[in-house]
Amino acid sequence: MASFATRHIARGTTIRASDCGSLADRGSSLKVEALLGATDQQLRTSGIDYTITAPSFFMQNFISFFTDDYKSGTIYQPVGEEKIGWVDVRDIAAVNAEVLLNPGRYKGRELTITGGESLSYTEAIAIMNERLGATTQFVSITDEAAVEAVSAAQFPEFIIDVMISLNHSIRQGHAEKTTNTVQEVTGRPPITFRQFVDDHRTTWL
Repeated sequence: MASFATRHIARGTTIRASDCGSLADRGSSLKVEALLGATDQQLRTSGIDYTITAPSFFMQNFISFFTDDYKSGTIYQPVGEEKIGWVDVRDIAAVNAEVLLNPGRYKGRELTITGGESLSYTEAIAIMNERLGATTQFVSITDEAAVEAVSAAQFPEFIIDVMISLNHSIRQGHAEKTTNTVQEVTGRPPITFRQFVDDHRTTWL
């Protein structure tokens, strides 16, 4: 029987709590960052060739989670006016494809993937309103209100903890950074939030 050995692992993680906005931090007090950071560290010390990609928050969240809220006229999140380096999942896929096709080139690299601009929820929704002719608003709520809402939707407690942890990371400014990773790896600039909205405009109409 032939035996096979893993030669290179390409792992997706998340942005972390640090001034440089790098990768998940196993020492973070935020649950999602600590969990992912511990796994990242295991990979680094495994002796296996690796590449870690760490995307920021997805533009597509406005499709997956906020379509109904946007149509209703108000999006609620417990994040204040902190900015986020929103990234289109198509850019994440393009970067990861290059890593998988050229593992040697990215051996030992840790790539933070963001869009080209940082936008708060208020700013992102303003762009959506401009492109879609709507008047939806953003309202920042408390953690308690957010937990009550997701609990009513019967999410498991672990998922609720992770969601709140992600929102805490935004409030603490961990998601604000932007990088040139998409340009560096793919040779083209990242998709803008305006382009994302235009490409999916029928979703919110």
